[in-house]
Amino acid sequence: MGQVRRLWHPEHNPVLVVNPLRMVEWLRSGCLIQITAASLSGRFGKRAEAVSHQLLKKNWVHFIASDAHSIDGRPPAMAEAYMLLKTRYGQATADRLCIHNPRAAFLGQPMPPQPEPIGLLDEFKSPKRNLFGRILGR
Repeated sequence: MGQVRRLWHPEHNPVLVVNPLRMVEWLRSGCLIQITAASLSGRFGKRAEAVSHQLLKKNWVHFIASDAHSIDGRPPAMAEAYMLLKTRYGQATADRLCIHNPRAAFLGQPMPPQPEPIGLLDEFKSPKRNLFGRILGR
């Protein structure tokens, strides 16, 4: 298996929170995205929660991480995250992000089929187009 590149917790990265589109080139090159389970429910703030859901809606997320540091201080929040994913995005998404993809990575196996990421081909189109470009739709 080739080298696996992962981007850990982009919803906590101040640069990526302000501009998640910076991840487009990384995703195009095969980078896998992991977000923290507790971010989905707002434990790390509204901004991390919003970015997490934005990434999920675009199918840019490959793994949900427990990010547990201890049972008392920062316990795993995987059951809560799984239920939130299942309710909001469906059983298939919850299973893919919490079971199937992590299993494949752990065992060094190929990832199961993934949904098509939204916006990887058109996110960097310049919003400033000249009149000629607007007329021609470019």
